[in-house]
Amino acid sequence: MKRSELVFAGIQIPLDYLALVASFVVSYWVRVRYPDFVPSFITEPFGDSLNYTPNPQLVPYQTYLPYILTLAGVMTLIFVLSGLYRWHRFPRPSETFGSVIRAVANAFLFILLIAFARGTVVLPRLVIVYALLISIVLLTLSRGIVAAARQLLHRWQIAVVRIAILGDGEAAERAVKVIKRNRRLGYRVSGTYDRIDMKSLRRAIRRRACDEVLVAGHMTERDLVELREYCIEHRVGLLVVPNVFTFLSSNMLVRDLAGFALIEIPVTPLEGWGYFVKRIFDILLSSVAIVLLSPLYLILALIVWADEPGPIFFRHKRLGEGLSTFGLWKYRTMSVKYGDGPNGVSEAFKQYLLDHVEEQKEWDKYQKLKHDPRVTRAGRVLRKLSLDELPQFFNVLKGDVSLVGPRPIVESELPKYGRLRYRLGSIKPGATGLWQVSGRNETTYEERVRLDMVYIENWSVWLDLSICLRTVWVMIFRRGAY
Repeated sequence: MKRSELVFAGIQIPLDYLALVASFVVSYWVRVRYPDFVPSFITEPFGDSLNYTPNPQLVPYQTYLPYILTLAGVMTLIFVLSGLYRWHRFPRPSETFGSVIRAVANAFLFILLIAFARGTVVLPRLVIVYALLISIVLLTLSRGIVAAARQLLHRWQIAVVRIAILGDGEAAERAVKVIKRNRRLGYRVSGTYDRIDMKSLRRAIRRRACDEVLVAGHMTERDLVELREYCIEHRVGLLVVPNVFTFLSSNMLVRDLAGFALIEIPVTPLEGWGYFVKRIFDILLSSVAIVLLSPLYLILALIVWADEPGPIFFRHKRLGEGLSTFGLWKYRTMSVKYGDGPNGVSEAFKQYLLDHVEEQKEWDKYQKLKHDPRVTRAGRVLRKLSLDELPQFFNVLKGDVSLVGPRPIVESELPKYGRLRYRLGSIKPGATGLWQVSGRNETTYEERVRLDMVYIENWSVWLDLSICLRTVWVMIFRRGAY
């Protein structure tokens, strides 16, 4: 564990202790203020099954407080033994929540074992029940606060981990780009080295110029073992990205088969029940959004028509699930004279690109223009605030797209996906997605394709909720949007 990680873990432990104390204090207050909040027929089996005889009356608060201060300390120690402070740099919310529940369950099991052994305990049943639920909420919240503080410091390049990149291929270049663009990851590239430059890397390790080494490229077994031993000797972390798996999947599992270490590359989790849950998620959120935004829909329609009379909505042909075509609805943001062409590009716009070389290069790279001559005055405002995409909630409700998913591309973009086109067509595209909240127009086309594949391989309800919240953030602060 690095020094900066020890600091954050050291902050987390006293926060957890305070969260446990607070949960017992609040539980005591709720028990006194609302004695019949939970019916007795629910709590009686809880004590009877453990031969647990509660106190007929609450102990005085002066006696209760020293007891819970000690008990919270014991529970914090149990958290340490349960592995709650084994450092994972950026766990998923579901992983954090699950680890908190397991640790809390272990700690409260200890309380119940004491109650079973003694036959009575200072804590009444309801206080235990309330404290169990409240502590889970407060402990999860404290972790969220520490994680937010870490990411804020990392954006300022404070308390970061210095990482050296070893490799000279595409995987190494990708690693450098990702680390430099995503400061919240908490890394700073201290140097890049190829296989020929191993002496320079060892010299950097020996001088403590890096905290971790990331191998992103092919290495022989002998060289990798030697590098591992050298890193262990100098207490430097070693991360390895096997080059072949870089292009296959980021959602890999390590399995054991009779002593053999296997790497399993599963299919997308978005199938079976995952597909059903995602569709319910889409229907509920899109229905609520349409009802709440109905006045705004009318106002925006009037603005579009008043700026330039003509069609209010624009129906663009995109590829959906199974690579079948559908109409994606948006507010019209372009002038009528730039009518949509066969491949989404009108003849008038093609001529404009031929007359402007720099814009042609920008279009070829991003399929977008920062200063698009086709966009109307109202359209610029709608695009800047991402309001032109609000009609897509109707596409979500209909089932053409999902609320979150890969980009809905046009047919002319399909060759750029190569063999990945079949994976892209395996699920519905999304009204928003990873690329919209990961730099949006600042990302290259190749990075957008890779982000789409990452989403397909790693889908979860937590990921969808995270992207939805981050989309709102992007719309408010207009980060990554033209």
